[in-house]
Amino acid sequence: MTIDSQKVDCREQARTGFSLIELLVVIAIIAILAGLILAAVTRSRASGQKTECISNQKQLVTTWAQYPVDRNDELVANWHWRVRGKRYVPWVTGVGHPNTSAMTDISFLMDEQFAAFAPYLKKPEIYKCPSNREKVEGTEAIRSYAMNQYMGCYSDRAFDTNYARFTTAADIPEPTQYFVFADINQKFVCFPFMILDMQKDEWHHPPATAHNYGGTLSFADGHVEYKRWLEDTTKGIAWHSSWNIGPHKTPVKAGDRDLAWIRERQTFRLN
Repeated sequence: MTIDSQKVDCREQARTGFSLIELLVVIAIIAILAGLILAAVTRSRASGQKTECISNQKQLVTTWAQYPVDRNDELVANWHWRVRGKRYVPWVTGVGHPNTSAMTDISFLMDEQFAAFAPYLKKPEIYKCPSNREKVEGTEAIRSYAMNQYMGCYSDRAFDTNYARFTTAADIPEPTQYFVFADINQKFVCFPFMILDMQKDEWHHPPATAHNYGGTLSFADGHVEYKRWLEDTTKGIAWHSSWNIGPHKTPVKAGDRDLAWIRERQTFRLN
């Protein structure tokens, strides 16, 4: 073999390995592909959580619809009302901040003395959106959903008596119009009903935004909707650093579209 042919062989052998630039290009391509795969997995997981949340709402509103069939058309209570000697057990028991027991004790969902839905629903995970990771004094919260405050309201202590409250299925003029359950911002879930003032421009219990800046609601006719919120104030409500810390009322500007949307589907003004 001549010297020239040996030089050619050496050059060909040298070209069999990666240069530094080639190696960096390969690493960059792998990183891009990994990022795309991770984003796809994240979207898929988020989509799965939304689907499960919708399924939870469907089971809740189906149970809600069955309840008056078994009880002379009376809707399940949204609070432990006592009216004219009769005690109404709520769909589940909840209490306000900072009382943590009803947000961590599973018996408030599963025990019939505290929860009217207990004989119907045997799986506690139905009451919780899978995206909810809120902790109450170190324990994961057990519930994500709250009832429309005017549904199953058996007392004149409703928040505004100028508006209709529904105690029987027959009281609901348009079942497709009025919501029963809403997915609530994780840091504000406390009472079993969603507090929403019909007059003041503020959120008391704001809706959840975990599903791509949206949440789920179920309606009196049994359908479930996903609603993507429009206002930055709704998307950005995160004043509480934890379940027990932070202001509980969030002012919004007049004409807030998300607040108006919820109000239109909560109740109607009495003549």
